[in-house]
Amino acid sequence: MKIIIALLLSSSIFFAQNDTVYNYILPELKISVAKLNKTNKYLFSRDENIFFLTSKKLTADTNRYNWNYNLNEIKSLQFRNGVATWGGAFYGGIIAGSISFAYGILAAVIYKPKPAEIALVLPGYAAAGFVAGAFIGGILGSFIPAFYTYDNFSSEINIKKKQLRKILYKHDLSRKK
Repeated sequence: MKIIIALLLSSSIFFAQNDTVYNYILPELKISVAKLNKTNKYLFSRDENIFFLTSKKLTADTNRYNWNYNLNEIKSLQFRNGVATWGGAFYGGIIAGSISFAYGILAAVIYKPKPAEIALVLPGYAAAGFVAGAFIGGILGSFIPAFYTYDNFSSEINIKKKQLRKILYKHDLSRKK
């Protein structure tokens, strides 16, 4: 009887699971997963997404998603960090300024004004086009979400787990800031 009690008490020590599960509440994000030489991107568009990180897997909230992948299959994480207002304004301004400058050159070729008039009008065309394009591009860029990408992961699974823990902790909404 003593042997059976000793075995029962010690079996929990011998067969204990040592796998720690970390849970994170994350903002909108995209995850790229490579499986069988094919890369898939998954968008988690909710403002609060629950993820669980174990020693081998990253799992999304099982009540909302059917998403569960090994850590070695994860290629990149992208977290939303705002909108592309300034990028839209920059590119809109460059494109519209270039078109306006080309229109000014075309008008100078057709109407053949004096060289002094060309020197005054061409920069005006370019500036007016840049300002109008930047304004419109900024408005359109406000509707486009911007993401910050993490994709430089180690190939060793333990190091990759530590890297993912740091990244997920950094973006965790539940931690006190």
